[in-house]
Amino acid sequence: MTDLIFAAAGCVAVLLLHVAAGFILRCTKRVGDGFGKEISSLLLNLCMPALVIRILAQEFTIEALKTGYPAILIGFVVIAITSIPAFLLKRAGKDKGFLNVLAFSLVFSNFGFMGQPMVEAVYGSDALLTWALFTISYYALVNIIGMYILAPQGQKMNAKLIFNPNTVGVIIGIILALFRIPIPTVVMDLLNMCGNCVVPLSMILIGFVLAGHPLRAMVSNLRIYGVAALRLLVLPLCVMGVLYLCGFRGFLLAVPVIIIAMPVAVNGVMLAEDMGGDSLQMAQAVFVSSVLSLLSVPLIAVILAMVQG
Repeated sequence: MTDLIFAAAGCVAVLLLHVAAGFILRCTKRVGDGFGKEISSLLLNLCMPALVIRILAQEFTIEALKTGYPAILIGFVVIAITSIPAFLLKRAGKDKGFLNVLAFSLVFSNFGFMGQPMVEAVYGSDALLTWALFTISYYALVNIIGMYILAPQGQKMNAKLIFNPNTVGVIIGIILALFRIPIPTVVMDLLNMCGNCVVPLSMILIGFVLAGHPLRAMVSNLRIYGVAALRLLVLPLCVMGVLYLCGFRGFLLAVPVIIIAMPVAVNGVMLAEDMGGDSLQMAQAVFVSSVLSLLSVPLIAVILAMVQG
């Protein structure tokens, strides 16, 4: 349990330091007001596709499918179920900005940067294959569903939303993996370098967005705490109960629950900034849920340990 607490603290600390860097850059006018749009475009058109290609090319194999297909199915089912209320929220109410943030937060947690080290800290390296297979659905759909949810009112699902650089990256990654097409070392190095930029640039973007508003805006939006509670406690406990009743145990129970218990995905900020959505409330949701996860994740892990005996 000590390892879990330190892992959570370390992940959150790194996230917040990058947020602080983006905040300082804007406050000191080291970057212009157009910086956020440019960074979000760089992330969506280069860094995220590179990350997706790298992960799928390495993990999406016939052998992995034969043994780990339940983890992949669980991932797609969880996204499908959480997307139903998310799409309803997208069409409801007058406060579209907040409802879109809530909808995105229902579907996507920080499955990558925080999810991977958290799973390894709690369950060891043996659980990482389950993590990789479970999150394939998230990497494949975060931009398609995320763009639709966070787009301004009136935006409909169209070819631009579906066939974006990230989904093209998914197709390329799957083809490379299934047909065992070797990736030259220099290309893999490029994918690694670009993919490794996703988290730091995303968190810097959050700090940049928050710096455009009064300092108290980061923590004063009380509705965001409700979003955080839903993301960090309600959803993982519900998924835990459903998976347990369906007979799943071990990594197939624990890994999905831990991933779903992560804070709101940082992808939401770059998508909101790029699509002209409410990037401030999206940044607030990521920031607040990341800080509160320091308390909630150990609690979820303890409950999981009790359930599994």
